[in-house]
Amino acid sequence: MNGVSEFCRYLVHEYLENCNYDIFEKHMAPTASVIGTGGTEFFPSLKEFSQAIKNEEKVRAGLVRFTVQKEEIWPQKIGEALYLAIMRIVVREDSPDGRIVCEMEFRVSMILEYKNEWKVLHVHQSSPDPNQAPGEFFPNGMIGSMNQQLKELVEKQTHALREMNEKLQYAVEHDYLTGLYNRAHFEAVVTSILRSCPRNQGVFLMLDVDDFKLCNDKYGHLLGDKVLSVIGKWMEREFSDGIIAHYGGDEFTVFFDKEVKDIGRFSQRMEKALRALRQDPFLKIYGITVSAGIAFRKDEQMFEELYRYADQALYEAKEKGKNSFLIAGEIEK
Repeated sequence: MNGVSEFCRYLVHEYLENCNYDIFEKHMAPTASVIGTGGTEFFPSLKEFSQAIKNEEKVRAGLVRFTVQKEEIWPQKIGEALYLAIMRIVVREDSPDGRIVCEMEFRVSMILEYKNEWKVLHVHQSSPDPNQAPGEFFPNGMIGSMNQQLKELVEKQTHALREMNEKLQYAVEHDYLTGLYNRAHFEAVVTSILRSCPRNQGVFLMLDVDDFKLCNDKYGHLLGDKVLSVIGKWMEREFSDGIIAHYGGDEFTVFFDKEVKDIGRFSQRMEKALRALRQDPFLKIYGITVSAGIAFRKDEQMFEELYRYADQALYEAKEKGKNSFLIAGEIEK
């Protein structure tokens, strides 16, 4: 069997170390088949394999060179002039500057025929899987690793999709300038509450900026946007127990899901809130004030009625001097 081993050793060194690609045309039968380590390395004839080898030769030229570190060959005769050679080859891959790139191991099986000269009939090459546990025939470790990677990828994409959906949902429900609810979402939320809460439960507040158009005309729309943003923050501080919205333009709304029996205490709360607004350093510079109208729910009133009563109260507060609030059906506060 020395002839088999010597021929196999010759092929290994000529191909890997000497980059002699002519040996395949010379020593492989036209019907030879080759299975490599790559996912696409399946060649049922010498013709297909030769084309792949030519492509490899172009890519590999001058880039890397293999050095055989160890070779083990187990030959056996399997038929008339037929031999099976099983090989274990350890190689080092070097870059042109001599720096070691990597070291790897290959397992190769070849079926050879000898009739006055050696011909290769079949080659099968593989590499050991580092994820396969010792003594494990089926690569459960590899499958488990792939499943874990797939699980992590799905979780990552699910998390990204959830974040994107949350951002889209936020954008649909909120006003971009103030961060408060927008008109459509406010109306939907309040309408839903009114359908299920007790008949006299609910307070509707409408508020807008006094002479806001003059502010925009005098100082510009960028400052006007800043005014709206500051008022929005003030409302979040003063009415944190309510549902707050930038209703549009310079209008804001608040709905309190509660029954107010002491209107006097609620009026004191409004007066305190308006005083805090007047003392805001930024708004004070430009003399910004607001007016408000308030409607207390009665007799199962729904959104449109509450809106109309609060809006009318706001209009009357504006007519009577601004910088104040009115409760629908009550005297000026």
